[in-house]
Amino acid sequence: MDPGLHSPRVAVAAPPGAERDEIVGGIPTAGAMAAFDYYNQGRLFILAGHSQGSNVLLNLLAAIATDSDVYRRMVAAYLPGYSVTREYLAHNPALKFTEGPAIRVSLSPTTPKPPASGA
Repeated sequence: MDPGLHSPRVAVAAPPGAERDEIVGGIPTAGAMAAFDYYNQGRLFILAGHSQGSNVLLNLLAAIATDSDVYRRMVAAYLPGYSVTREYLAHNPALKFTEGPAIRVSLSPTTPKPPASGA
């Protein structure tokens, strides 16, 4: 198996609100878990998602946080576009934000264009 980047895609289109949690917690999360089990064969890994993909990965994180062998191999999880709440962390005590010195990555698709040369 190629040790490179694996980026399975999960289609999600869920309405906002409580119904979203039920929909995202079903087939999209099951698909992400199946892909994770297939691609991650005892290797270090980074999880990255955005918006509804981050919602799916929060479900995956809750599941893998209970398996210490898998959880120890996680390097990082980047989940922009969806809130990681205090309630979620209270229900998943193994998960935590980075502590101590850390590298912060900021991606902004709306960053102003730099000035033209000589301006």
